[in-house]
This record gives sequence, C-alpha cells and structure tokens, in this order.
Amino acid sequence: MGFFKIQQISLMLWLLPIVAGAQIIPDRSLGNETSRVLPDNFGNLPIDRIEGGALRGQNLFHSFQEFSVNNNRGAYFSSPSGIQNIITRITGNNRSEIWGTLGVLGNSNLFF
Repeated sequence: MGFFKIQQISLMLWLLPIVAGAQIIPDRSLGNETSRVLPDNFGNLPIDRIEGGALRGQNLFHSFQEFSVNNNRGAYFSSPSGIQNIITRITGNNRSEIWGTLGVLGNSNLFF
C-alpha cells in the first residue's frame, strides 16, 4: 500500500460506517507538538488553515481525532520553509467525509 500525493483536489474518504460532522479536531498523540486549526480564507474559499505539528528533519507530521471538510470549504496545511513532506493521519473512530478541497500553503508534498 502506498501513499497518494494530494494537492487541491476534492475527494470523499470513507473510513468507518459512523457518521461524522464537518470538523477537524487534532488529537493529543503528538504531545506539545499538536496541530492547530485556524479559520482563514484562500481566495474566495473559506478554509481551515492547519499549523503546528511535529517536525522531524524535512517531514512534518499531523495527527487528528476527526477530519471532515464540507463542500465549498477547504483544509490547507501550512508548509514551513524546508519541509518536503507533510504526513497526516486520523486516529478516531468516526468516518471522515471530505467533500471540499485539501491543499498545501507552500511547496510540500501532502501524504494523507
């Protein structure tokens, strides 16, 4: 099983048969290096800008309890200078519903 590079595409991800609301909630598995979700805009699109995470070399790791994005919204990961890969996981039991746009604010690869 490989990873897929995802940048500014719309998709729907079904993980489990439990209904999830449209929300992005970081978990606490990264300790003090937890992710932060901030409301923002990208062009005319309302987005959740995701910052923080655990930096390891050229990789930035994020971990979420829940991750869902409504239609006509986006979730964009901030990419600090020098980051090559942003690697994201979801640890919760609720299904993720991604109807909106995922992207990166910068030049990093996004592995979701």
